[in-house]
Amino acid sequence: MSPRVSFVITTKNRPKGLRAAVASVLSSLPQDGEVIVVDDASQPPAADALADMNDPRVMLHVNPGPHGPSAARNFGVRQTRAPLLMFLDDDDMLVEGYPLRVLDRISSLPKDCTFGFSASFHREQDGSQTKFAPVSPEGILGNETPLKFRSAGLGMGFWITRAAFDDAGGLDEDIDVNEDTEFSARLAASGYRCYCDQTPGVILTHDPVRSTSDQSSITKSATARARFLGFEYILTKHQDFLRKHSKYRRKIFTRVVKYRVRAGDMSNYLRFCAQHRPVSDVAIYLIPSVLWLGLSKLLRRKRQ
Repeated sequence: MSPRVSFVITTKNRPKGLRAAVASVLSSLPQDGEVIVVDDASQPPAADALADMNDPRVMLHVNPGPHGPSAARNFGVRQTRAPLLMFLDDDDMLVEGYPLRVLDRISSLPKDCTFGFSASFHREQDGSQTKFAPVSPEGILGNETPLKFRSAGLGMGFWITRAAFDDAGGLDEDIDVNEDTEFSARLAASGYRCYCDQTPGVILTHDPVRSTSDQSSITKSATARARFLGFEYILTKHQDFLRKHSKYRRKIFTRVVKYRVRAGDMSNYLRFCAQHRPVSDVAIYLIPSVLWLGLSKLLRRKRQ
């Protein structure tokens, strides 16, 4: 019997988190579901953390490389057998019943509504939880909806049909931070609609991580330089598509400036601006960002 849904969980150096993540999926996964765990060069191996979890729905694969979030997830997807893909980070947990909720919903969605995401619970160190709702409205979101409302992180209860994932070309392995932002832009550019569920589907855990044996989140530990390079990559790759979405484009440009200032790094910034279109954006951001960087450097010197 072929599975109806495949979960992909990539992991690196988070044994405690991985066990909790897999257990949370198994408690809600239908019998015709599968969990693909991808060990992306963990030390100790992820197999050690899952040694006593003998559920046949769990399959562990070691990623031979290339490594990194996008490459590991793409490798995991290649091991799946179901027409529906769902993703979970190895430091998060699934809300009970979420997979069945998604399966019930997609049967009534239009064919071009091929991916979706949900609200989440944020769990603090003391065990308390608060609901975090996306800014997106509930329901089917298409071209009539501003692009910022159709951008979803893979940790936001993200699901997608295997056909749409393959058609979009999978995750871009040339970007390690903000890869889900890039993927959302690519899906929107392909004309796919999405569904926003305002009922939480995942439980996100906040740093510090739940165990000293677990490595911190790649996104949370990413350097300011890695962040601005990621956003610049998105602006460059999707320049033609983003011309139609000025508010979203300028939002991403603002983040470029923000993280360049944090990094104190203006290397190749003028070259990036010269290549960027429309020119009006360059005029809006170039002078203020240069002044902002100069002020930030001055303040750093004063503190020293």
